[in-house]
Amino acid sequence: MRFLRMLARLLLLPFSLLYGLAMEVRNILFDLKILPVYASRLPVISVGNLVAGGTGKTPFTIWLAAQLAKRYRVAIVSRGYGRESKGLQIVAQNGSILLSAEQAGDEPLLMAKKVPAATVLVSEKRRSAVQWIEQHQAAEVIVLDDGFQHRYVQRDVDIVLFKKPQQFWRNFMLPSGTWREFPHRVSRAHYVGLAAQGKLPFIPLRKQFHVQTMSGPLVDLHLQACLAPEDLKDVPVAAFAGIADPQSFFEALAKMNMAVKRTFAFGDHHRFTENDLLRMGNICRQEKLKYLICTEKDLMKISEIIDQNGDKNLQGIKIVALAHALAVQEEFLIKAIEKTIDKKLKSYYIR
Repeated sequence: MRFLRMLARLLLLPFSLLYGLAMEVRNILFDLKILPVYASRLPVISVGNLVAGGTGKTPFTIWLAAQLAKRYRVAIVSRGYGRESKGLQIVAQNGSILLSAEQAGDEPLLMAKKVPAATVLVSEKRRSAVQWIEQHQAAEVIVLDDGFQHRYVQRDVDIVLFKKPQQFWRNFMLPSGTWREFPHRVSRAHYVGLAAQGKLPFIPLRKQFHVQTMSGPLVDLHLQACLAPEDLKDVPVAAFAGIADPQSFFEALAKMNMAVKRTFAFGDHHRFTENDLLRMGNICRQEKLKYLICTEKDLMKISEIIDQNGDKNLQGIKIVALAHALAVQEEFLIKAIEKTIDKKLKSYYIR
C-alpha cells in the first residue's frame, strides 16, 4: 500500500510542478501589483494555511473572532466551501442565524453559532463581502477565514497555521503533496501558529506561536454541554466524521479512553442525508452502541436533518459532538493584533 502511494506521488509530480509554477506566477503578479488588490479602510485579519487539509483554521478563527469581539464589532468572511448558494450571502447578523448549513456551509454556520456577536458572510469574492461590510457599517474588524491564498483583498495581519513541523518536510505541491504554494511564501505571514510542540524552520521565532487544542464537553444538537468526556470512559461508542482527516478525530476519542467500536468516515464537507443516518443508526442498534459521536462541524448538518425530518432513524441512539477549546500560549499575539487594529481604526475614524 505504501509503495502504491509513493508511485502515485511520483506520477503526479509533473502536475505538481505545473501547479506550483502557476501559483508562483500568480504570486509574482500580486507582488508586482499587476493583479488588483482591494485595500479596505477597516482592519483585515486573515487566518489561513499553506497546506491542504486540516490545520485547525476553523477553531482558531472562532477563537480569534471571540477574542476580538470583546473590544470590537467583528465580521467573519468565508468562502463557504461546500454550500449550495452562490454569491454574497449574509449568514448571521445581530445575533440571528439567517441561513441553513446547506446555504451557508458547515463552517460559517458553526462560526455564527459559536460567536453570536459577529456578523458572518460568505462570498466567493471576498472583496464583495468586505465592501458590503463597509457600506453597511456592519463591523470595525474583518476576519478572513482561509484567506492566505486570496490576495485580492489587502490584509493588515496574515496568520498561517500548521498542524506539525513535519508538514515542512517530505512534502510536495498539490496534487502530489499538500503544499498550496511553495513554502518560501510563508514569508508573507505576520504570525505562524503551530498546533504541536517544536519550532518551524525558516521562520523567525518572534513570528511563531503555539496553539493547544483541548477537548471540551460533549454537546447536544443545540451545542449545549450535556456530558463530560470522562462520562463515556470505557463506554462502547460509534463515531463519524466528514472532515479532512477523520482518523485524527477517531484517535482523539480513543485517547480519551472511549471504546470506539465502530467508525464512519466521510469526505470533507460531506452532505449528510437521511440514508446516512439510517445506515449508521441501524449498525449502532445492531451492535448495541447507544452513543454516536461527531465533530461540531458535522453536527451543523445533522441537526438540520433531524429538525426537518425527526430522529426516527436514530431512535435509541444519542448524537453528541466533541467540542474543542483553544489555548494560545503566547500572550503577545492578541495584544499585537489589537495594536495593529487600533492604529488602523484611528485613521478610519479621523477621515
